Parts: sequence; structure tokens; C-alpha cells
Amino acid sequence: MNHIALIVLGVFISLGTSWFGLYVVPSSQYLSMDVVETKEGFYPVKPDPMIERGRELYTENGCVYCHTQHVRPAGFGTDIERGFGARRTTAQDYVGQSPALVGQLRIGPDLTNLASRREKDWLVLHLYNPRIHSPESNMPSYSYMFNEVEYREGIPAGEEGLEISTDFKPGANYSVTPTPELNALVTYLTSLKAADSLTEAK
Repeated sequence: MNHIALIVLGVFISLGTSWFGLYVVPSSQYLSMDVVETKEGFYPVKPDPMIERGRELYTENGCVYCHTQHVRPAGFGTDIERGFGARRTTAQDYVGQSPALVGQLRIGPDLTNLASRREKDWLVLHLYNPRIHSPESNMPSYSYMFNEVEYREGIPAGEEGLEISTDFKPGANYSVTPTPELNALVTYLTSLKAADSLTEAK
């Protein structure tokens, strides 16, 4: 009986020590982190309400299931060579995020430094129909986040909306414009830029 008690106690101590070392200590260290000053300014910058709303839409629409926000170190993949970032990702990049949208699968490209690679107008068209820019893309269309209005006698001046070829429009006399939700999502995506001079990453 004494041996069983010792075995149970040993297992409990082993599991407790592992949990404390692998979860409690790193979590407390992360929660105590704050913004740091870099050559580019203080990092990370506190997001505004529109960026926060865009972040919510990013998770609600399942973007996190196909895109990562994590640049692997040199020698552990080709993330840096592919232009996903100028340096590896560190814990500092996720300060203030709850939860951190690291992602698990990279079906689409990593989005860590998307703001350095894509402009707003490109992203708007890509979200409306990814096949506009990438004919072989398997990314779903988010056209439901756009207003599609049909005009029977031609589109009035000032109501043209996005410049989309007729191959991708619902019809020749349709005006396609982004909704406030789409604008919030794009605002979040264009905010994704990691500071290059972060000391922790050296």
C-alpha cells in the first residue's frame, strides 16, 4: 500500500512540476511583457477599434484556419527567404493579443508582414474574388461582405464601385462596393507588420 502511495505521489509531483514549468512560468512571463521601443517606434502599437473589429472578423470568417502569423527562424524553413518577414517571430509580436492568432495550417501564405507585401486595393479585390489575382487559388470568395447593386439603365456616375472585369462581376450593370465589415477586415490585414529591429529576435 505504501508503494502505491509513493507511486501516486511521484506521478502527481512529476505532472505538477511539468505543468508549472511548461505552462505557468511561460504564461506569467508573457503576461508581464509590455511594449518595447524599437527603431520604428514603440512596438507593438495598440490597435484602434476598427482594427480590433477587423481582427474579430478575421477569426469569425475562419481566416485563422488557413493562414498563420508566425515566421520560422532561418534554418527551420524558408519563411524569411519567401518574404514572410525579415526576422523570426518572437513572443513580443503577440503582446496584447488574446488569443494570439498564430494559426496551425498554412494553406494560404503567412500573414505576419502582409502590410509590407500588399496594398489595400489589392486586398479588397482579392477578398471579393481571389481568382482575380490568382486563377489557381483555392481561397473562398468573401463576396457576401460586399454590396452588389444592379442598375437597369446603366451605372450612374459616382456609383461605379470597384474596378472589376466583367468576367468576375455578377453582371455588366452591377456596382460592387465593400461593406463596413469588409473595410474593417482590410484595416486589420493592413495593420499586420512586425518591427524589423526587435532586439529579442537577434
